Amino acid sequence: MKRNAPKPSKDKIEMMGTITEALKGTQFIVELDNGHEVLAYPCGKMRKYYIRLLLGDRVKVEISPYDLTRARITYRYKRMQHRRGPNPTAAIVGGSALTIRERVSGRARGF
Repeated sequence: MKRNAPKPSKDKIEMMGTITEALKGTQFIVELDNGHEVLAYPCGKMRKYYIRLLLGDRVKVEISPYDLTRARITYRYKRMQHRRGPNPTAAIVGGSALTIRERVSGRARGF
C-alpha cells in the first residue's frame, strides 16, 4: 500500500453555479455554469455561521465524481455593490450619509 496515495475524499470537482430554487431541508437546485443542474446542500461551516443563501446567489460547489447529481455548497460569493449603483436608501443628513434605518432609530440625532 502506498503512503503517498491521494485520499478519495480529496477527489472533488469544484464548479461555479447559481442558486435557482430553494427546497425544504436546506437543499437547493444549483444551475452550474455548464448548464447542468445539481441538488446541493450547504457545508457544515455555512450552517454553523448561519450563512444565508438566496435565489440568484453565485456559489462554489464541490461535486463527488461518484454522483454527479449532488453537490455541497462551499462558498457564497458576495454581491457586487458597485454594479447595483449607489444605495437608494441613503440620505445626506448633516454632511454624512445615513440610511433610513439609522435616521429612524435616532442615530442621526445623537441619541
